[in-house]
Amino acid sequence: MLEPDQPDSQRYDYVIGADGVKSAVRESLGVPFTGFEIEGLWSIADIDCEDWADTKAFKIFLLNQGRVVIVVQLEAARFRVISNTEDALAALPLQMNVSSIRRAAAFSISVRQAEQYSVGRVFLAGDAAHCHSPAGGRGMNLGIADAADLAKRIAFGGLEAYHDARHNIGAKTIAFTERGRKVVTSENKLTRLLLVNTLRMVTRVPFVRRKMAQNFMQMKS
Repeated sequence: MLEPDQPDSQRYDYVIGADGVKSAVRESLGVPFTGFEIEGLWSIADIDCEDWADTKAFKIFLLNQGRVVIVVQLEAARFRVISNTEDALAALPLQMNVSSIRRAAAFSISVRQAEQYSVGRVFLAGDAAHCHSPAGGRGMNLGIADAADLAKRIAFGGLEAYHDARHNIGAKTIAFTERGRKVVTSENKLTRLLLVNTLRMVTRVPFVRRKMAQNFMQMKS
């Protein structure tokens, strides 16, 4: 932030816009942020619960009308509940004895990507460059990878290739998360049956579970 006695503008070798979905840097560059809004609200709740059953298991509840609730363990007695409804805890079909709510919020989801990740010496990273659904849990990792790649290029060269490299990976990640979101929230009975059977196989067959984990981890960020 500029002090009162400083000039209205300053010069820098590089400017990095990592200022979120509503990036002022991206907007000042006039870079289109193309994509669409997903209809309806999603919600999240980070809660404490001492007696949730089978705490080490990732749980997904497929409800009617394409509704879904996901429960993920964060710490020994801390969980994150996510749902494509306005109230994740209210949508949960099993009782959860919540001792405290650390945060709870409803949010809308945009699926968008900046058409250019760099203009001259200005670069976009993280949510300023891309946003997508939380399916697959790739959002934070993708933004961190943008920053790591950009830092390496600033230090060792290759900035001219930043856009092509990161835009390509961002597009693949968005496609991956959209496929996951559409399957999980599908109202089609056959699609849901296939999903349930796949999840059962992943749970019961160690080889399939390891293979899926390997494929997921090897997906470049």
